[in-house]
Order: sequence, then C-alpha cells, then structure tokens
Amino acid sequence: QQTVLPKQKKAGESSQEKVTFSFSKEDTAKLKDLAVKEEVTLSTIFHTLWGILLQAYNQTEDAVFGSVISGRPSEIKGIERMIGLFINTVP
Repeated sequence: QQTVLPKQKKAGESSQEKVTFSFSKEDTAKLKDLAVKEEVTLSTIFHTLWGILLQAYNQTEDAVFGSVISGRPSEIKGIERMIGLFINTVP
C-alpha cells in the first residue's frame, strides 16, 4: 500500500504555507549525543524518526521512503566533463 500522511487534501486542492520549527539547544545536544553514541549522522537520526512517524500514521510494521542522492563518482574517467543528472533515489 502507498505510504500516506494523514489529512491530505482532496485531488485538485492545493495550498502553500511555510512552517518553521526549531529544537532547543538542549534537545539539539541530546540528538547530537545520540548520533555520536550510535555512530551515525544526525541525518540518519532524522530519517529513522521519519520512518517511525510513517509507520505510526499508516498503522503498519513497514514504511519505505526514498532519499535523493547525487554524485559524480571520481572513479569514472572524464566524469567532470559529462553532462546530465547524476541522481538516484535510495529507499
């Protein structure tokens, strides 16, 4: 099944808004400490939290989402002269 978020608007409806959220210095320090303890990046911590939220909202044991990565591998000869998108979506 498709992973969705709750209260999505019906097809054809759209709106745009800016939402800003910040963590306190104390919470930021705790998240950084967790990342160091688990030997991962803060990005990994947030990806994990996002997955847990998707599981909860969709009442499922699994939730899959993708992260777009980009790169031009230096192992490929002449890569700096190549044109095109070097992106991929990693689940």
